[in-house]
Amino acid sequence: GAGLEPLTTRLSALGRLAPSVELVGALRAAEVRDREERAAHLHARATGDRRSAAWRRAHPDPFREDRRTRPATAPSPQAMPPVLHVDLFGGLSVRIGDVPVTSSVIARRKAKTLLAVLVLRRGGELPRDRLAEALWPDSDPKTARKNLSSTWSALARALAVDGSCPYLLADDYGCRLDGRLVESDVGRFEALCRKLLFNRAQLDTWEELYSQVCGDYADDLLPCEHDSALVDSLRLRYRTELADALVAASERLVEAGEVRGALWFAREALRRDSSREDAYAAQMQAQIAAGQRAAALETYFACRAYLAEELGIDPSPRIVELYRAVIEEEVEV
Repeated sequence: GAGLEPLTTRLSALGRLAPSVELVGALRAAEVRDREERAAHLHARATGDRRSAAWRRAHPDPFREDRRTRPATAPSPQAMPPVLHVDLFGGLSVRIGDVPVTSSVIARRKAKTLLAVLVLRRGGELPRDRLAEALWPDSDPKTARKNLSSTWSALARALAVDGSCPYLLADDYGCRLDGRLVESDVGRFEALCRKLLFNRAQLDTWEELYSQVCGDYADDLLPCEHDSALVDSLRLRYRTELADALVAASERLVEAGEVRGALWFAREALRRDSSREDAYAAQMQAQIAAGQRAAALETYFACRAYLAEELGIDPSPRIVELYRAVIEEEVEV
């Protein structure tokens, strides 16, 4: 025990030692520098925020504001906005729920084309640069993007519900429609074509299908819109698809003995596209089945004249075969 006393005494003496003046000064200087650096960082951050806010005020962007004001999560079913109905065949028609959209913005050509192109994408995204170039092909990229931003903002105001537009979605790179909230006659048109092409059972109600063709889809897609190459190409595509469907329906109706329906569908196909040789053939086939031999001959000569004058070619073997069938029947009689 006695041997431990000197060590205990020395430890107690060490515990009573005070830090040196130099150490205290260094610690205080470090504390001051830390406070100054923290204050400088906060000042720089506040200055940057003010500059960013000033830049956003000087450079408004409806795409950015659309994201800032949009809820982070999807609305609940109870809060879902009304469906946006956009019909394109025969001209543009827009309704929010059951209320027609009468804003003059919808009548503007570029706004109309923008909405139509988005609808035709069926909720798919379009790159902003590509969309701007398609709508303003003669403008430089900067001007085209500015025009797109302005048109998008005006369209969003025209389609607003309770102060905001839930249908138009955009980010820094792309634009699209919220497919959950948009319905269009384009989807119904495609369903009608599938029925005529592939669903034999649906031909039992061919009168109803024919009524839809000649009623809802009597005219082309946006027949007066010729500023967009995309709209032009889709108009031609849908016209071709409908002619395909009408010819197929006519041929199946002949097989089923529904001659009257076959005639009506073939005539409508030829009215839609007088360059279709298969439509001439379908009409001849239906006319022969109906006992209209003179009409079948007129169809043949009309087809032959068109092919010779417009294309410089002769009728196909199928058309010639139908013609010979009429002639041979005439000789036998």
